[in-house]
Amino acid sequence: MPNFNRFKRRGLIWLAIVLAACGLFSGHWLSPLDWKFFDQSLRWRLAWAKAPPLDSRLCFLEITDQDAETFHSVSEEYAAIARLITDAADLGARLVVFDVIFQQAREVDGQPLLQAIQASHQVVLAEALLGEGGSRSPLQRKRSLPFGPRLVPAGLINATPDLDGVLRHYPFVQPGETNQEPSLALAAFLTLQGLKWPQDIKFNASGELEWEELGPDNATLVTRKLSSQSSLLNFRCGWQDTNYAAARHWSLANRVRRIRSGSQGKVLAWPRPLPWQGPYCSWVTRLPA
Repeated sequence: MPNFNRFKRRGLIWLAIVLAACGLFSGHWLSPLDWKFFDQSLRWRLAWAKAPPLDSRLCFLEITDQDAETFHSVSEEYAAIARLITDAADLGARLVVFDVIFQQAREVDGQPLLQAIQASHQVVLAEALLGEGGSRSPLQRKRSLPFGPRLVPAGLINATPDLDGVLRHYPFVQPGETNQEPSLALAAFLTLQGLKWPQDIKFNASGELEWEELGPDNATLVTRKLSSQSSLLNFRCGWQDTNYAAARHWSLANRVRRIRSGSQGKVLAWPRPLPWQGPYCSWVTRLPA
C-alpha cells in the first residue's frame, strides 16, 4: 500500500507537470491569468509614475452627445466638422485624424466637409472592412462620404479584442479586399512623414514593412522597419484620467467657442498654439465608467 501511494503521488505530480507544460505551450488556459497580471503590472507602473506619458503633441477632440444635441440636421453637423478642420489648420496642426466614419450625409449635405478635407491635404479618415453575412462573406468597405470617389489617406479601424474582451493587440497592417492595408494609426504616421501607401512602402523577405524617411539631420534618408505582426499595447490609463500620463481632451463646444472668441477676427488658441500637433477627433457616445 505505501508503494501504491508513492506511485500515486508521483503520478499526480507528473500529471500536473504535463498539464502545466501543455498550458505554457498552448497558451490557452493560462492566458487569462497572464493577461490580468500584465494589466495590473501596467496599472502599478502608472501609479508609481513610471509609465511614459502620451506624446504631448497629440490631443483628443471629443464630439460628444452634448455637442450632437446642438446640431439640428446632418448638414449642420458636417458643416461644424468642416469648420473644425479649418480651425485646426489655422492653429498650426499638421494632421487631423478622424476615427469616425461619415456615412450619413447625402452629397448636398456632405459638400462642405468634402471641400474642407480636399483643401486641407492633411486629414486622415477611418475605414472598416466588414462581412455583411458572416465570417465567410466578402468584406465590404465602410468609408466616409460614399457618394463620391474614395478619399485617401485612410486607415482601417478593425481591431479584435482578446478572449476577455480587452483590446491589447493592435495590427498595423491587415488583409484588405485585395492586398494588405494600413491601420488608421499607421496611415496617420505615414501621412505625417509625407509618405503614401502603398507607393512608398515595401515588404521585405521577413515580412516587415520598410520605408525611407528623412533622418534627424533633415538631409539624409534612413530606412525604417515595422513588424507586420500585431503589437502589444503596453499603456493603461483611464480615458478620463487627469494624471501626468493622460491624454489631453477638448470638447467640440469649448474648442470652437474659444477659437472664435477673439476680437477683430484674431484666432485664439486654447490652451496653447498647436505647432507640430495633430488633433485626433473622436465621436464619443456614452462612455462606460
